[in-house]
Amino acid sequence: MIRLASQLFLDLGLDGRHGAPDTQHDLAVANTGGTVLALAPGIRCHLAGGLWLEVAGQLPVYTHLFGLQSVEPTAAAGAEYLAF
Repeated sequence: MIRLASQLFLDLGLDGRHGAPDTQHDLAVANTGGTVLALAPGIRCHLAGGLWLEVAGQLPVYTHLFGLQSVEPTAAAGAEYLAF
C-alpha cells in the first residue's frame, strides 16, 4: 500500500482464480471453469477511528476459459470498521 496523503492509500494487487468445469452426473458442464488473472487497483480512505472506505476494481489481463465465457472489468466499494 502506498500512502498518497495522511488518510489516503493506494493499493495494487494481482488477483487470480482457477475453477475446474462444473460437473453434473459425472459429466463436465459446457461453458464453465477456467483461469483468470486480473490487476486489482484500489484506493482506501481512513475516515476516523476504525472506519475505512475502499473502492477497488479488477481488470482482467489473462483469461483461459472453457467454452463460451467472458470476463469484464469489475468495481466494488465498501466500508470496514476495525474494532480491535
